[in-house]
Amino acid sequence: MKALWAVEPFHQNKSQIKNAYKLIKEVCGNEEIEVGFVVTRTENELNLAYEIPKKDRFSEYPQQLIKKKLANAGIPTKLLNINVIDYPTYSKSKAAMRLLKIGKDRKCDICIIYSQGGSKLKKMFLGSFAESAVHFSEIKLLVINPYSKLSGKIKTVMFCHEPSKKSSEALNEMIKFCKQLKAKLVIFHAAHFWYETPESEMDEEVEAYKNSVKKWQKEIEYNCAKSQVKCEFQITPEFAMVSELAIKTAKKVGADLISVLAKSTSTTALMGGSVTRQLLRGSDLPVLVLR
Repeated sequence: MKALWAVEPFHQNKSQIKNAYKLIKEVCGNEEIEVGFVVTRTENELNLAYEIPKKDRFSEYPQQLIKKKLANAGIPTKLLNINVIDYPTYSKSKAAMRLLKIGKDRKCDICIIYSQGGSKLKKMFLGSFAESAVHFSEIKLLVINPYSKLSGKIKTVMFCHEPSKKSSEALNEMIKFCKQLKAKLVIFHAAHFWYETPESEMDEEVEAYKNSVKKWQKEIEYNCAKSQVKCEFQITPEFAMVSELAIKTAKKVGADLISVLAKSTSTTALMGGSVTRQLLRGSDLPVLVLR
C-alpha cells in the first residue's frame, strides 16, 4: 500500500515520529511514502515567525522544519516525498479535506494521521482533524493516539465485525492483512442480549439469531483456516456502548491494533455518535479505519 503520512512539525515529538514510521513500514512494507502537511493559520509558531520572509513562512520554512524533524528522528528523508500545502484557513475540516486531496492526487491507498487529543469542548467548536478525515476520506485511515505506546510489532489485530456484506468484505481484507503481518485476528462482535438466552427459554426468533451467529462464525473460521490465519472470537452481549466494549475487549486480548469499518453520515458526524468516532476518542491503540 502506498501511504500518505501526515507529519505535523510542531506537536509531534521525536518518539512519536519514529514509532509512526516503524508502524507505516510494517503496515505498508517498502512502498513509497508521501509526507503531507497542510499549513493553516492556526499554527502560532508560523504566525509569529516574523524573522522569516512572508513568502516563505507558510511554505519553504515549514518544509525545512519537517525535514529537520524527520532527520532528527533518524528517518531517511531521501526516500520520502514531502508535500507542504499553504492553505489559509482556520478550519480543521477544510484542512483535513485538503490533506486527503494530496492522497488522491498521489494515488495513495492509506493515510496515516495522529489524533490531536484535544478537549471535548475544543473538538465541538473547531472540529477534530482526525474525525473530519474519517468522515471525508475515500481511502483507508490509520489513526494514532499521540499518547499511545506503539508495539514493536503487530502481533494481534482486533476487527469490529457485524454481519453485513460490507463488513464481510472488510473482514476478508483484514484476513489478507493479518496473513501479510503473520498476526492473529480477533473478531469482536457486540451481540444482542438474546445471545446468552438458555436453550430452555429460547423462542424461534432467538434460536434463529443464535444460529445466524454460528453460521457466520463458521464461515469466518473457514476463511481464516484457508488463509492460514489464526483467529479468535470475542462475542459479548453486555449492555454498554459498543466502542467501550471494543476498547475493553482489545485490552483483554492484548491487541496491538483495532480495525473498524467506517460508517458515517452527516447526521452521525454532527452528533459524534458513530462507533468509529468513539473509538478514535477513547482508544489508546492505533485504529485502522476501512472504507
